[in-house]
Amino acid sequence: MTALGTSVGVGVDAAFLPARRLKRGTFGPELEEVAGMRQNRETVLHRLREGVVGL
Repeated sequence: MTALGTSVGVGVDAAFLPARRLKRGTFGPELEEVAGMRQNRETVLHRLREGVVGL
């Protein structure tokens, strides 16, 4: 049981540390905000490919 508990603890740390570093590196927006920024970026790039620029 001790090995199982240790494995779970290591796995949780391995999941949270990169997530925290990524959030700090992107100045802390939540998942929905990141998705919105990505969608906006994709829309702009798509319009640029089509030759249409919206301001």
